[in-house]
Amino acid sequence: MGKSRVKYTKGDYIIAAIIFLILVMIQYPIIVSFIVIGALLVGTYRYLLYFKRYNRNFLKIKDHLFIVSTIRYWKLRNKIILGIALYLLIVGLSDTASNPVLRLVINLLFLGVFFGSIGLGLRWLYRVCKALFYNIKTTNFIEPIEDVDKMSGHEFEHYLAPVFRNQGYHVEVTNPSGDFGGDLILKNRKEKAVVQAKRYGEDKKVGVDAINEVVGAAGYYNATKKIVITNRYFTEAAKTSAKRNGVTLLDRDDLIRLINQYNENQIRLSKQKQPIEI
Repeated sequence: MGKSRVKYTKGDYIIAAIIFLILVMIQYPIIVSFIVIGALLVGTYRYLLYFKRYNRNFLKIKDHLFIVSTIRYWKLRNKIILGIALYLLIVGLSDTASNPVLRLVINLLFLGVFFGSIGLGLRWLYRVCKALFYNIKTTNFIEPIEDVDKMSGHEFEHYLAPVFRNQGYHVEVTNPSGDFGGDLILKNRKEKAVVQAKRYGEDKKVGVDAINEVVGAAGYYNATKKIVITNRYFTEAAKTSAKRNGVTLLDRDDLIRLINQYNENQIRLSKQKQPIEI
């Protein structure tokens, strides 16, 4: 029998590339400037892609704050890559800057990154020690929006179940072969809601058909509230139709907020020493 081939993940290749670059920089320090320029260009390109993905305006400050806020929920690997890129950028600028004021600003940024990294490391160590000492269970996070974009429609429906449970609903995922336009049924003491879930690809918007489907489903299930949720955005016609038919629209930004609320709630629950009886 032949030997089985070892399969490497994307993370393995990234780590190998980082180690290779460090070795090259030690041998040829001049190459640091080219790496810094490349990291800056790649970072700018990725930053612009986020604006396109979230349908944001690059000229609005609040949209920049929104994009930066999403870094908190990135995977650890992407955070490490971002940190390395920022470090190389600051080091490269500090070596080339001749203006004393500019050098002062760069040094302050460097100190911020340095002490920020130490703070994050101490925070992580504190959580690990606290979890071991108090026997705190690990949190049950759900996937970020980038993973949602890769799901099938059926996976998206089941993904939304814990998200809506976190909002205080009893959730039922309907049978795909006979849902009558309703993918999820939400119930609480005050109301009954029917949800139409639309998982679309990039650059595709949800149209009026989804509004018509959820309105029909509300009549069939005798629901008092109608919701359409998507990982993308809605057309203007869909927004107008939803307003006239009393349909609540939850677009990509709303879904991100729901995901963040769920994960933050999991962090709070993980700190409880005793289980909560319902």
